[in-house]
Amino acid sequence: MRVAIPADEGLPQIAVLLDADAMALTLARSLGRDQPLAPVDVRYIRYRPGKNLCVHYAVEVDGSEQHAVAMASSKYDLSLEAADPVYDARIALVAGRAPAVRPLLYDAGAHALLQWLPFDIDMPALAEPPLALRERLAARGIDIPVERAELTLLQYRPRRRAALRLGDHVLKVYRYERDFSDGVAGLEAARRLEGLCTAQGEAIIDDLRLTVQEWLPGAPPARRAELAREAGELLRELHDHKLDGLTPLLPAQRLDAAATAVKLVSAITPALTPRAQAALAELERRAPDPGDGLVTSHGDFHGGQLLELPGGPALIDLDLLGCAPPALDLANYAGHLIPKDAADLTAALTVLDGLVEGYGHRPRWLEWYLAASILRRARVPFRNFEPDWPEQTERMIGAAEAALRL
Repeated sequence: MRVAIPADEGLPQIAVLLDADAMALTLARSLGRDQPLAPVDVRYIRYRPGKNLCVHYAVEVDGSEQHAVAMASSKYDLSLEAADPVYDARIALVAGRAPAVRPLLYDAGAHALLQWLPFDIDMPALAEPPLALRERLAARGIDIPVERAELTLLQYRPRRRAALRLGDHVLKVYRYERDFSDGVAGLEAARRLEGLCTAQGEAIIDDLRLTVQEWLPGAPPARRAELAREAGELLRELHDHKLDGLTPLLPAQRLDAAATAVKLVSAITPALTPRAQAALAELERRAPDPGDGLVTSHGDFHGGQLLELPGGPALIDLDLLGCAPPALDLANYAGHLIPKDAADLTAALTVLDGLVEGYGHRPRWLEWYLAASILRRARVPFRNFEPDWPEQTERMIGAAEAALRL
């Protein structure tokens, strides 16, 4: 199935960078090979129409999965980045671990800057050799046997953040100081969430913008809709904690995120523009004023933030912990299911009922937050480059419209 690729006069190279067959040749060329690499899987896209594009690929190289990133800009000459000697020392650190002799290079044919992990132009910590990281942790009292000092990539958002496993520990790396500070604050808050099962912080390495926390031996629920009642109970425990100094998470921030999504949706699926903009306008018109009725909120609560353990679910990833109306977390969980785990709003509402049952009562403004949660995620099918992303995007706009009619 050929995946739809939007046209962009400002970034015409998008036609190559989102074409798996074309990138199979481009990535092979970056390794000095004549035969295309296959298969090439587009894992993640960050895109500002007409301005810049960043694409994460997973590809098999000599029997192992490797990760590459392509970057394009209409404003900056990225070929200068590839030749900048400031990166030479870091490139030397990844020698033998990256599949390319030079993991940072400019491809003139694709008009893009390419990088191969573990090199990331904006996250120096990823280039650190595993044994060097082991020594840094040992200095902080965290001992990892040499035979287990192998890094495993858990999550990667190119040029933004990454999560890796090292032994029985999770290392989170950040590009931006603000995100790093939020991660540190989340780990500090985890110590105050008495009775709630969550990963505890173990170390902070400021110069690498890196946090270390315990690894919990669980997995996200395979069927997130079926865990709704337990998720609601867990939320009630979280919301009952009184933590001082949390950042308010208010409706205006949800609207900003929804507006960003609508802007992208309008660019990549112009036919949906009137519907998406009308839904956003209705959200703006009906935005609630929560006053002081805020609770301790996860900030990005969904099934992927839970781990199933023998004693019940654990809550992870507290980077966005704040204070918000209770409805935010419940609605975010249900809205996050559309369109893959819940085909439409009716299915999501069934899950929401289970969440409310576990939570104990139905918070105010639940329908507004549900519509906002769905609309702000309308860019996700394209971001993940789902094979049918235009159809999924339309289903999400339709679900947001339906939520606004509740």
